[in-house]
Amino acid sequence: MASESGVLAIPEDQIESKGRLQPGKIFLIDTVEGRIIDDAEIKNRICRNKPYQQWLSEMKIDLSELGTPPPTQEITKSSLLENQRIFGYSEEDINSIIIPMALDGKEPIGSMGTDTPLAVFSDRPQLLYNYFKQMFAQVTNPPIDPIREELVMSTVIYVGGEGNLLEEKASQCHQIELKHPILSSTQLEQIRHHSIQHFRTITLLMLYHAKEGGQRLRHALDELCERASQAIKAGHSILILS
Repeated sequence: MASESGVLAIPEDQIESKGRLQPGKIFLIDTVEGRIIDDAEIKNRICRNKPYQQWLSEMKIDLSELGTPPPTQEITKSSLLENQRIFGYSEEDINSIIIPMALDGKEPIGSMGTDTPLAVFSDRPQLLYNYFKQMFAQVTNPPIDPIREELVMSTVIYVGGEGNLLEEKASQCHQIELKHPILSSTQLEQIRHHSIQHFRTITLLMLYHAKEGGQRLRHALDELCERASQAIKAGHSILILS
């Protein structure tokens, strides 16, 4: 087998079939049966091993099925400005990215890269992650575009344990389906206040006294990890960090 045609000099009368391995296709050379098993036969055999569709229908939970949560707190003009400052939204972010997205419903086009000075050279307060930089080149294939590339790209994710990957059980389908990983306040409250078997939720506060400096941050992270471990031991499966 080779990546190019014509590499192996095989007489035409000894070639049973020609073709290429297409995207998403597989084939199996079964040395016991002495034959090549094609893509359709392999997938048909695997798909019929267990009642997967029945498991999904009975066990999978859609977020919309969780019912109406308690009313979420309305954001006031003053609290909006406070939150924008806390989470590091600059005037450039709001005018160049947020407002165009809100008005047009699409991401604005901009140049790649940034000429922003390193956070360590700034005299102004910076978010913690601004001090860390990662240098790499990345190309996604297929494109991260679930709207125009919906056949090959999806933003659907699942909340809940996957279980042992070496086993196949109905309980592994007992997960909450999210259409995308970005949740609204209402959707987050749905998860926080639902009452479904095997999905106990707990909210862990991440606040600490900033005036005590970096050492207090270190202790706060250790305490958060400890509280998370204790929550899991107590039977909670969804942790919300607030």
